[in-house]
Amino acid sequence: MNNLKELLTNNRTYIEKCLKIVNKDGELVPFKLNAGQIIVDNIIADLERRNKPVRLIILKARQRGISTYTEGYIFKKTTTQTFKTSSIIAHLDEASQNLFNMYKNFYE
Repeated sequence: MNNLKELLTNNRTYIEKCLKIVNKDGELVPFKLNAGQIIVDNIIADLERRNKPVRLIILKARQRGISTYTEGYIFKKTTTQTFKTSSIIAHLDEASQNLFNMYKNFYE
C-alpha cells in the first residue's frame, strides 16, 4: 500500500504521522495513541470497514485522551475529504476554546 493511500484510509496512521499535541509539560510532541485511544480507533476502523455510520457513546473518563483522539479523528476526516465540515461543541465556553485550540495546533 502506498504511503498516501495509507494516510488517507488509516486513521491511526494519519494521526500518529501527521498530528502533534501539546503534552502536560506544555511541549509540542507527536500524537501517539494510548491504550484507550487505540480501543476507540479499532472500533471506528471496524465500523468504517463495514460501511456503518460512526456513532459512539463514550462515557467520559477524565484524562484518558478520548476528547483528544476524537479531535484528531474529526480533523483528519474534515481535512482529507472534499466538502466535509465539522463542529465542536462543549458544555462550557472554555472547554470549547480548548478543543478549538487543538484544531489550531493540528492545522499549524
